[in-house]
Amino acid sequence: MAIGTTAAILGAAALGTAGSVYSASKSSKAVKDSTAAANAEQARQYDLTRADQAPWRDAGVSALGRLNSYLEPGADLNALLQAQPGYQSGLQEGVRAIDASSAAAGLRNSGGTLKALTQFGQDYGSNQLDKIWNHNAALAGIGQTATNQLGALGQNYANNVSDNLLAAGQARSGIQTGLYGKVNFSNPGDPRFQGVTLRPLTVGVTVAVRY
Repeated sequence: MAIGTTAAILGAAALGTAGSVYSASKSSKAVKDSTAAANAEQARQYDLTRADQAPWRDAGVSALGRLNSYLEPGADLNALLQAQPGYQSGLQEGVRAIDASSAAAGLRNSGGTLKALTQFGQDYGSNQLDKIWNHNAALAGIGQTATNQLGALGQNYANNVSDNLLAAGQARSGIQTGLYGKVNFSNPGDPRFQGVTLRPLTVGVTVAVRY
C-alpha cells in the first residue's frame, strides 16, 4: 500500500480518536460536576438540619450542666428551692393548713403539730427537688436525642458522599477505558503498517511516522 494511503488511513483514525478524546473529556467533566453538585446538596441539607436541631441540642447541654451542678459536693439545694417560682407560696399555704387544723384541735404548739410541720417541709422540699431534677433530665434527654439524630444523619451524609465519589470514579474509569479501547487502533501485524512506527502524539492519540 502506498505511503499516502497509509497516511490517509492513519489520519482518519487520528481524527476519530481526537473526537473521542474530546467527547470523553466532556463526559468526564460532566461526571465530576454532577458529583460535586450532589455532594454540595448533601452538605446543604445536613447543615440545615444541624441548624434546626441546634436549639434542642443546646437546651439539653444546658440542662445536663445544671444536673451536674446539683450533684457537686456542697451544692446549696435549699437556695435552689428558694429561687423556684411559687415555692414560698406553696410552702406557706401548707404550713397555714397544718396550723389551722392543729389550732382547731387545740394542738397548735404540740409536739405532734411540730412533727407534722417538719414532715411537711421535708416532703414538700423533696417533691420540689424531684420536679426540678425531672424537668432538667427531660431536657437533657431531648438534647441527647437531637445529638443521636445528628450523628445518624452525619453518618448517612458521609456514606452518601462516599457513594457519590465511588460512583464518579467508576464512571470516569469506564470513560477512560472506553476511550483507550477506541484509541488502540494499531495492529502491529497488519501489513499496512509494515515499516511504519506508531508514536504517541498526546494522551490516548497515536500517529504514524514512516522513517
